Amino acid sequence: MSTPTAVDPSAAGRPVHEDDAALLQRVAQGEPEALAEFYNRYIDAVYRFVYHQVGGNVQDAEDITQETFVTAINNISTFRGESRVYVWLCGIAWRKASDLRRRRDHHKTPQATADEELRRLSAAQKQISVEEAIEREALRERIWQALQTLPDHYRQALILKYVEEFKVAEIALIMGKSEKAVESLLVRAREAFKAQLNHETQTRE
Repeated sequence: MSTPTAVDPSAAGRPVHEDDAALLQRVAQGEPEALAEFYNRYIDAVYRFVYHQVGGNVQDAEDITQETFVTAINNISTFRGESRVYVWLCGIAWRKASDLRRRRDHHKTPQATADEELRRLSAAQKQISVEEAIEREALRERIWQALQTLPDHYRQALILKYVEEFKVAEIALIMGKSEKAVESLLVRAREAFKAQLNHETQTRE
């Protein structure tokens, strides 16, 4: 496991249904087959989520993903079906990633890891010219650099909304905030991001 790959949204994005409920009940009973199925159903999606939360650090992403599943399995009875299973798992992963970020040296420049998913998407665009590909790559780099300069809560809120494409209600569950607080946070985060991106662009000109 290194770079996150695209996942089937039907696996990670579906609401709780009878199959999920039955699977979680079997997991709670400790059935080995159910544990394996639960892991395989959500591992790729959770890893992709964590990967973005830890700035593309592969080792951190792998460690936190494993910790997330251990915690989820040990607390499977606490899931009440009030959200998608994936959102519940991301809430656990969010807290663990937040703990990791707090433990890091805040005076240290965040690792500017390139998003390899975007690089592959760029390479796959066979219809664009080399010049266009370079321009797109440069824009992604500016976006990444702008994100890294934002306060942590702004950056993570934008990632949840625009990279992970969660709804506001789901972001609220993951971050442990009210929907109103999340909406306000996103407004401030967008404003800060636009200002920083404009600054990055003007500096390069």
